[in-house]
Amino acid sequence: MNLVRWSAVLAIASVVVSCRNDVQPDQSIRGNYVLDSVTGRGPATGSLSFVAGKVIRRVRYTQPDGSLSGEYVAIGTFSNSGTNTIEFNLRENGGSSPYVWTVSGMMDQGLLSLRYPDPADGWIIERYRPE
Repeated sequence: MNLVRWSAVLAIASVVVSCRNDVQPDQSIRGNYVLDSVTGRGPATGSLSFVAGKVIRRVRYTQPDGSLSGEYVAIGTFSNSGTNTIEFNLRENGGSSPYVWTVSGMMDQGLLSLRYPDPADGWIIERYRPE
């Protein structure tokens, strides 16, 4: 009977351990990145700041008259699974928006790229370089 109990305990323990979520913010991504280039109708200027497991995205768009819009600030978290892919969960309005924008990024040769669909057509790709 003890063998059955121990088998059950081991089975439950293995299920609990396998259900853990070990994805944590990658602490190796730190500092500031500035917008280097954009493909599509993305922002004209921007930056990403990584501090203490949080990310702050600041962007400005070109207005029809050629001037820049006010600054759009999104605050959120980021994580990766040991690959060069980074998942962002951002909230606009300085982090107060109830909507979470989930976007994927990729780190390649020191450049960080965000890629997301353009509401009109195609894709927007923002490339950031370390500051």
